[in-house]
Amino acid sequence: MSIEGVFGVAIGVAATYVYLFILFGAFLQKSGTTKLFANFALAMAGHTPG
Repeated sequence: MSIEGVFGVAIGVAATYVYLFILFGAFLQKSGTTKLFANFALAMAGHTPG
């Protein structure tokens, strides 16, 4: 047994990845790339219902 417990490693890894995704999302939003992704998605599947 270690001091970290059962959830220590899992929460540490999850927090790291959540931080990276938030940082990546903020970068995409500031650079305007989110509009590119939205326009691409609408161009590919904008005509389909649902």
